[in-house]
Amino acid sequence: MRSKLVLVLAAVAALSAGAALAQDTQNTQANTAGGGVTFMNETQRPITLTAKETADDNCLRSAELEKVTVEAGQNSTVGSGSSNVCYCLGSVRRNSCTGTWTFAKPGAKIRLR
Repeated sequence: MRSKLVLVLAAVAALSAGAALAQDTQNTQANTAGGGVTFMNETQRPITLTAKETADDNCLRSAELEKVTVEAGQNSTVGSGSSNVCYCLGSVRRNSCTGTWTFAKPGAKIRLR
């Protein structure tokens, strides 16, 4: 029982560290041609995140969730046009992120390290 608790705490700590290492390098100009938000994985392992498009900056509103796996050294784009994107590097249950929902504007490039 105690070992399960230690494993859960270690997993939460790892997810929190991953969220802290994600650097948001948003473009200063809106991407009017579309393109969504690009996630760039700069690690040697795949990273899975949950993302959702939103019309405004409210990440807590319900929206269709999209699970995205970005392979090591690869990029993945979520959303298109003028949609904002909220993303979570932790696990998501009932639209609630175990870490923090992070807001990104269209055209942003998020570096995952």
